[in-house]
Order: sequence, then C-alpha cells, then structure tokens
Amino acid sequence: MNKTPVYINPTETPNIPYSQMHHWDASVDAFDENRPLLSLTHLLNYVNKNILDKDKITKNTSISYPHGSSIINIRIVNDEFIITAPFLKTTQSHKIALYRKIAEINFHPLTLARIKLKDELLWFEYRTPIGLIQPNKIYDVLREICIFADDFDDAFIKKYNAKFYQKPQIEQFKPEIDHQIYEDIQSYIENCLILINSFEKERMTGFIWDTIVTTCFKIVDMPGIQSTLRTELEDQIAFLRHNETIEIEDRVAQAKAYIIKLSNISFDDLTKNFYRCDFFISTKFRSSLPIIQQYLTPFLARKDEEIRAGNEKASFFTMYYAFLSLIYDYNISKEHFIIITSSLEKTSEIDWDKGVMILDELFTNFMDGNIGISNKNEKGFFANLFTNR
Repeated sequence: MNKTPVYINPTETPNIPYSQMHHWDASVDAFDENRPLLSLTHLLNYVNKNILDKDKITKNTSISYPHGSSIINIRIVNDEFIITAPFLKTTQSHKIALYRKIAEINFHPLTLARIKLKDELLWFEYRTPIGLIQPNKIYDVLREICIFADDFDDAFIKKYNAKFYQKPQIEQFKPEIDHQIYEDIQSYIENCLILINSFEKERMTGFIWDTIVTTCFKIVDMPGIQSTLRTELEDQIAFLRHNETIEIEDRVAQAKAYIIKLSNISFDDLTKNFYRCDFFISTKFRSSLPIIQQYLTPFLARKDEEIRAGNEKASFFTMYYAFLSLIYDYNISKEHFIIITSSLEKTSEIDWDKGVMILDELFTNFMDGNIGISNKNEKGFFANLFTNR
C-alpha cells in the first residue's frame, strides 16, 4: 500500500462538556474553607456549566440532568448528599444472570458507587454526609457513574433483555446526515481492510495493529456515534491497547474479525447508533497545552529515531496513533481539535513521506508551544449542518 490511511475531517467538535479550570480551583478552596455547598456549586460548574445554569447549590437542592440514555439525579436531604442514576428495568428473561452480573460489577469495576435493585428497577447510588463532599472524590463518583451507566445500558438490554428506565433523551439526525456518517464509516472500513491485506502480505503485524486501532479511533470519535456501536468500538480499542499478555497476533486477529463484522452490518442497523444526546460530564481526561505536551513526550524519541532511520510507515503510525489517541482519551479544546484534525485531513491518502512531514511539523509545533489558529472561513459538511448549535 503506497498511500497513507484515509482521514475524513469531522469538522464538528465532540458534543461533550469542556471543563473550566478556575471552577476546580474555587471548588477545592471552598471545601478547604469548610463551605461544602459552595464547593459543590463550583464543582458542578467545572463539570458542566449547563447543569446549574447560573444557580447555586442550597440545602434544598434537587437536580436532574441527562447523560446519554441515563438521568443523573443530585439531591441534598437532611445534610446528606445523594446521587442516583436509574438506568434499567429488569424483565423475567435472564433475570438471574443479570443479578449475578450486577453483584460482580459492584465488586469490580465500581469503586465508590453501587448498583441497587428495587421493584425490578436498577440504579446507581452514592451517599455521603454533606461535609465529606471532597471535590476529587465527588468528581470521581460522578465520572464513574456516567461511564458505567453508558457502558452497561445497551449491553444489558442486548444480553439480558433488560429495558430502558425511560425513553432516552436523544436527537435523531436528519436522513442526509445518517447517510453521510454511514458512507464515511464504510470508507474507513474499506480502507482499513485494504491496508490490512497489504500489510499481511508483508507480514507486518505491528502495522496491522496500528491500522485497526486508528480506524476504531476515527470511527468512534465521529459526530453522533453512540449506543452499541460506541461500546463495541471502545471494547476493541481497550482489547488492542490493554491486553499485552495476549499475543499481538491474537489481538489483531480478533480485532480484524470485528472490522469484517462491522462491514456487514446493514444501513438500518448501523444508523440506529447515530444520534445526538446531552452529557452530564466528559468521561475523557481534562487537557491543556502542557498536558498535551506531556502526553506526546513518550512518542518523541521513537518518532525521531524512526524518521532518522528512514522508516516512513513506522514514524507515520507513531505520530498518527499519538494524535488520534489524544483525541480519544482527552477532552481537548475546540482550537486544538481543529488544529489536529485539519493536519490529519492533510495526511489522507498521500505518500507516506509527505504524511510524515505534516505530522512531524504538527508534533514539533505542539512540543514547542507554537500553536496558532488558522483563520479559515470555509466549512465542511458537518460544520454547515451543525452551525449555531
């Protein structure tokens, strides 16, 4: 394969809350001053400025705010801080297997919150005295609940025949957007399989790993990828990245089988996973230029060595993976998102050496702090569709 992988610029930044650091500092300070309600006010503004909408936390506070298909409820009752998040109703089908799974999850991976059951309703719950709502702890609880409520609802509905607690508050796309997202995914899959076939002939297993994981990154971070599709893609990414005890050949084989399976999903079934929804909290890590520089640093020596050795494909994938994983793992600012995705778009289906030059310049600019915003007025397909949102 003589050309770099396909990259289609999503243009629209991810629809997730962006953290405001000054609220975090104020939350910590207020807690240290024994002002827990003010601390919680700043914490929620740090998490998502739309939750309180300029209101303040009081002893009678009761808040409900959506996160994907779940609802996060926050109450203060008799000086007790309570978080609940109802997310599923059980049915008679596979009920015992579901209960066994819930018991397992309450031991691991949950650490602070617990899933509870009453009258066939499953919900996440956390309680603590108001004086103990330390910002780090409460942030971790909220993030934990939101991550696993998102992860478990569709999976449990599919595997255990559970039902949604209530109809998810989502916004379906117009048909033309569904078609565009579908076509872009097909382009990624087709290109991925072509690259895999080429690298298999050369027995380049490492490059096959690079190709599959970066393809999953590109699809999962497209606008509106939700539900089962998002969960499956995240599972594949985690399997490829975090199972080093499993031979890379076995991980690659399983992930390739998933890409082939994805290629055979019908338009109607795939587009069920395309929609917009509100999020209580970003489940990605907070970012800033210093954080991005710290994230990129472990890739620096490797990409420089590969460039000096003239190993164009290796150096390209080192940097390509670094930037795509950065977007996947971190809630980066709109400005940084535009800079990165615009450069990635320039690398699409060009000679490997030219792709290396583009990514190396981008890498160097971030490491040197020379990040400027280009003043472009042109808009892509998604930008025009989502203007003024």
